[in-house]
Amino acid sequence: MFIAKMWYDGPTPTDKDPYPWQTFTRLDPDPSTPLAYEYARMVQKLVTYDFLTYAEAAPGKGNTPHGNDYVVRTNNLYQRAANDGLADLRRFARIVLEKMPLEPDWWRVPKEQAPQQLGWNICPLQFEPGTVSATLAGYVNPARGSDWRAGFVGVDQSGKPVYGDIFEPGKAQSFQAGANLKELYLVVCAVPTNLIAINMTGDFRSFEQEQFPYKVKFTGCAPMEALVPDSPAAEGGPHPNGGGFVAKSAQVESSAYVGPKARVLGNSKVLGKALIEDKAVVRNGTVKDEAVVSGHALVCDDAVVAGRAKVRDYAVVKGRSTVQDDARILEHATLASRKTCSGDVTVKGIANVYGGNQSGTAMIDGFYAKGNEITNGRWFTWSWGAGQNPGEENVDFGGLYADYDFEKEHPWMAADAFGATWGYLVNAPRFELVAGRTKAISTLASPEAILPKL
Repeated sequence: MFIAKMWYDGPTPTDKDPYPWQTFTRLDPDPSTPLAYEYARMVQKLVTYDFLTYAEAAPGKGNTPHGNDYVVRTNNLYQRAANDGLADLRRFARIVLEKMPLEPDWWRVPKEQAPQQLGWNICPLQFEPGTVSATLAGYVNPARGSDWRAGFVGVDQSGKPVYGDIFEPGKAQSFQAGANLKELYLVVCAVPTNLIAINMTGDFRSFEQEQFPYKVKFTGCAPMEALVPDSPAAEGGPHPNGGGFVAKSAQVESSAYVGPKARVLGNSKVLGKALIEDKAVVRNGTVKDEAVVSGHALVCDDAVVAGRAKVRDYAVVKGRSTVQDDARILEHATLASRKTCSGDVTVKGIANVYGGNQSGTAMIDGFYAKGNEITNGRWFTWSWGAGQNPGEENVDFGGLYADYDFEKEHPWMAADAFGATWGYLVNAPRFELVAGRTKAISTLASPEAILPKL
């Protein structure tokens, strides 16, 4: 009942509506374990949904007239829901850490998936039985109180979790990965010392919603792709132009390209000079003209990608949606609008476009989740169905993708004054006054720090 206590026992005579997590210390029944520790333990349990769920007993059989709320269910509801949504869980709730270009021994979270305050990542790992270890380091903004906790979680052959110790940034933490383990994960959560109330519909780029990126160095294990393609069960064979798998039920023209690890399944059509590259999958969808589907992207459920459109990274286009012209669906974004995304629109971040048409030069990024009719502007956040929140502007920016003016000094970020395409500062650049007004970076040794991914 502790979560309920934060909501109902949190208010005081002087603070009628406190931010619930700010009441934790006052209400914590065990002060020896601070919020950072307890939160990380909770995240560890999310790997297998290791929580008890209860069933109602027959009326009159329990401790209330309505039945006993303490009868444990034989089937865990959380685990059942996770199994039902396993494909989405692998794509969106399992974080594939990226190799760092300037520090080859380190891996870091993709920008769009870096956690906000009290957010978390579950990172699958490949391993051999034995001792594994991880060293955690964060990109620290002292004003925001940047801090993290992490822990290993093994899953044995019967599906039971094995928990490692919770650890902080700065030192290596080891874990015994026994031969009985079939899976291994590292969980990381952002637990800043400066807990700030966050408005659900506030500006995604605001101080309180700042992300907490981190990096990890491993021994004895390494990040693992969560979407390794399964062997197709359908009849089919390699496409002559590229060698990728094409189901017998699909139509792929000889002018199209299907890369050696890509797949075209179901009643899909790949026409014209379309390219299906890397480990992308087209399942019951159409890709035509000069469109490109690459990375781990998925086009499915009667979706159409046409013109010179691009669907890249882990993006998904589904639900009879159409992407055409020069529109781009990137990173971990989803287009499921049943309508059309066209023009020079960019959809990226972890945006979820579930309705409306998008056209013009709009940028849809961050945590966008709504169904607006969009013709231009920049859009970052959630609303009830449709709406416009702080930081979002419905004006024509002429196709601007990113704007680094360096007027905002920051300990680790090269801020994007236009949107959410921020970069990392590397090699200790410094900010200086220019003409008594504008702050600029005097030395930036690596373009990798700020170049956007198109």
